[in-house]
Amino acid sequence: MHKGYVTFMLVGTIGLGGLFAAGFVPRWQRQAALAAETAHPAIPGVNFVLPTRADAASELTLPGELKAYRETAIYARTTGYLKRRLVDLGDHVREGQLLAEIESPELDKELGAARASLAQARANLVQAQTDMAFARTSFERWQALRKGGNVASQEADEKAAAYRSKQAQVTAVTAAVSASATNVQRLQALTNFERVTAPFAGTITARNVDTGALISPTGGGATQGLFRLVQTDRLRIAVGVPQVDVAAVSSGQAAQVVLRERPEPYPAVVARTAGALDPLTRTMTVEVELANKDGKLLPGMYAQVKLAARHASSALQVPGTTVLNRSEGTLVAVVTADNKIHFQKIKPGRDDGALVEVLEGLKGDERVVVNPGDEVHEGAAVQPVAAVVEKK
Repeated sequence: MHKGYVTFMLVGTIGLGGLFAAGFVPRWQRQAALAAETAHPAIPGVNFVLPTRADAASELTLPGELKAYRETAIYARTTGYLKRRLVDLGDHVREGQLLAEIESPELDKELGAARASLAQARANLVQAQTDMAFARTSFERWQALRKGGNVASQEADEKAAAYRSKQAQVTAVTAAVSASATNVQRLQALTNFERVTAPFAGTITARNVDTGALISPTGGGATQGLFRLVQTDRLRIAVGVPQVDVAAVSSGQAAQVVLRERPEPYPAVVARTAGALDPLTRTMTVEVELANKDGKLLPGMYAQVKLAARHASSALQVPGTTVLNRSEGTLVAVVTADNKIHFQKIKPGRDDGALVEVLEGLKGDERVVVNPGDEVHEGAAVQPVAAVVEKK
């Protein structure tokens, strides 16, 4: 009985020892490994790329809005009632085509009165000229008699004064005739404005009055005009060219206008440039013109202008995912020769979203970190891994 009990206790002790060893040893090994890792932390890996050279010839895409080549509001120049409206919204008109007629009875009466005044002034001129001719004849006759001593000097002087008076009268009446004629011409010009014509060929895009409306240069139709006329057979679009591309764009340069609604681009040409930068946006306004032969392009459409920009030299460029914008400026994380991180300040140029042009700060052989995370800080040791860059 005693011997069996000893054997039982021995077996139990050995079993408990085995269980303890089975649970404690793996746990001890894990703690030892964790302590080793804590004492010697793993060096994080980072992906890097090398800067590339941008092509000297590149395509510049800029947004803009199509505008009519010419657009104007047609206003009234005289007062009256709209007698006839000969065009409507959407009508195509020729240059000089009659658009509307204005009836101005007061103006017509004023013109008639002015013509009567002119006729009267001309009649007065004829009478004044006749009186002057008679006065001159009397003056010459009395001068001859005066030389022969047949009349007194007083009477001869009176005839001379009468002649000079008639001359002055003719001068005054002549001026009155000129003033009356000028007034008639002015009123005649105003009556010509009763016929409203198109200053150029185009399309009526707005009509703001209708037959019977009171028309006045300062009243009806004065705010918006009688009509709005646009020339759409040729269109133009203004875009803002960034400062870095200004030198690569010039007048006469070929361009393309692309619309989302149209599969094929429209050929265009750079018509003119502003010649100066906007101080707020640092861009130069460039106007591009294009033909609208099929009439499918409409003013107000959103479009994109593609310009072939050629630069004197190609600059370095890096992916946009490598660039950091911080308070101290624009930076990229560079892996040094001893695999340490250094934040390099750069001067960015063009940015198309995927690639950023680097004007200053890089030589071209630097290993630039892609998507630098929190573990990337100045002086940090890293394991650089070359990233695979997909070409567009």
